[in-house]
Order: sequence, then C-alpha cells, then structure tokens
Amino acid sequence: MAVPIDIPSLEQMSNKKRLIREFVEEFTMPDGLRINLLGEGHPSSVMDVSFANQALFAEYLKKENK
Repeated sequence: MAVPIDIPSLEQMSNKKRLIREFVEEFTMPDGLRINLLGEGHPSSVMDVSFANQALFAEYLKKENK
C-alpha cells in the first residue's frame, strides 16, 4: 500500500538533505534520525534500488550477527 509523504514538510523539519545516489535522498532530522526517501524515478529503477538496499542490509545483519 502506498502512503503519501509530505515532502515539503519533511524538508522543513530536517536539518540536512543530501542526494545519496540517483533516486535516493537522505533527510537528517534534529535528533539525528536519518530518513531515506526513494522515488522520483522510473518505478522499475526505484524497485531495483529498494531491493538492493534490502539485500545490503540483510548482508550487514549476517556479517554483524544481529
């Protein structure tokens, strides 16, 4: 299920915004929380990035025994 994101409010609330890679923006909140926003691209490329991030996180969890 898609959930609408109020991007202008997210930009206003964050201390910092940076482009991590194509289609991935990182917003740093005042408490240090980082939010990665995927989008603004062709749906298949967005899905590719999402799946790649999930795979990298699974690899990290395995390596760190978490």
